[in-house]
Amino acid sequence: MAFARGQSAVIVPIPAAEPLVRRWRAKFDPAAAAGIPAHVTVIYPFLNDERLTSDVLDDLLRIVAGHPSFRVTFAVCGNFPDVLYLAPDPEAPFRRLTQDLVTRWPEAPPYGGTIRDPTPHLTVTHGATPDQVAKADIDMASQLPLTARIEQAALITFDGMAWSLRRALPLGKPDA
Repeated sequence: MAFARGQSAVIVPIPAAEPLVRRWRAKFDPAAAAGIPAHVTVIYPFLNDERLTSDVLDDLLRIVAGHPSFRVTFAVCGNFPDVLYLAPDPEAPFRRLTQDLVTRWPEAPPYGGTIRDPTPHLTVTHGATPDQVAKADIDMASQLPLTARIEQAALITFDGMAWSLRRALPLGKPDA
């Protein structure tokens, strides 16, 4: 996975997952090595850094704040080719957030438009061998479920060396 200087992404950090996935991500997820915390991707790549104006940031804050905070549980692992991930339940809040951001910025579809309907997920390994994936899967299964309260998304940017937080994006009050 090659990142380009000036890229940005909107993610939902999952700090509660760090103790569970840190060891596997450190070895087998290039995003972790580049400074991205355990997360569920909302949109990657988003707008290039030079397009992140105060108007864009205001729109991002408003759109994300229009989504209520929620609880999510990661109880099972899933697989894509070359990827082991934790599956969020529910996944609908992530999908709605992605859809609202794509509606506002259609020029920034998730994964550059290469994946028509991306599955929300928290990557554990990317590029590991089948044997390594099997070991990680067993390790994850023994420690699940994990439940977390989701109260914010984050806009992150890549400076050519590492990803860093550009702006925290708080979600709104939880649904009653």
